[in-house]
Amino acid sequence: MLVNVKKILKYHEVEPIVLGTSQKGQDSFIQYTFEKLGVTNKYYVEFGACDGWRMSNTAYLRVNDHWTGLLLEGDPGFTENPLINLHNRRITKDNICSIFKEFMVPNSFDFLCIDVDGCDYWMVKSILEGNYSPRVIMIETNVRFEPHESMVLKYNSDWNWNCDHTTWYGASPYAFKKLFNANDYIPVWMHLDDMIVVRKDVLQNSGYDEPDWLYVYPQSNAKLYEKISEIKKDEWIEV
Repeated sequence: MLVNVKKILKYHEVEPIVLGTSQKGQDSFIQYTFEKLGVTNKYYVEFGACDGWRMSNTAYLRVNDHWTGLLLEGDPGFTENPLINLHNRRITKDNICSIFKEFMVPNSFDFLCIDVDGCDYWMVKSILEGNYSPRVIMIETNVRFEPHESMVLKYNSDWNWNCDHTTWYGASPYAFKKLFNANDYIPVWMHLDDMIVVRKDVLQNSGYDEPDWLYVYPQSNAKLYEKISEIKKDEWIEV
């Protein structure tokens, strides 16, 4: 009897090596992803991007694989750098698509990377609902939550992470999964707290199946945050 076996991207075999200047070896998973799925326009968008080098998930692509794209950073302490298309902008869910238009971001591009330590969920929601469809997304999640908890930080355009690891921010992995699935995207891996997501048609056209959710995110990882703290429930909503 024939048994259908899923063909999935084997992220568990990838060693998290820092290839460029990523903080936690994210660029090794990014490299693996595009080796398996291929590229189109080699265009990325990354925010927050710091100075375009420090803890960057796209610097390796730019330097070694000749990618180009848009870098956005909201901290005014970082200087703009037009040589690498790095711009300082206060990003909100209401202006992100306007900023994309300002800098002529293609509607379809290869890679979107979001790490703003706060309202990441609301940013990507606006992008996906604003006629932008990146092929691959990497986004920071809050892995204090268990695999089937669906919680999101309430939107506040003035919210800033204070660099305190006791602070709860972002959204649970399952809340992101539900948002992405509703927009025809598939979560394929979680590296520590960074979720890798692939557009459904890209994954299927490359011959890969959707992985089981518990392969992607088998359990919470609260110890990643160094300190134990309680969630402030009034700041969160279930979605």
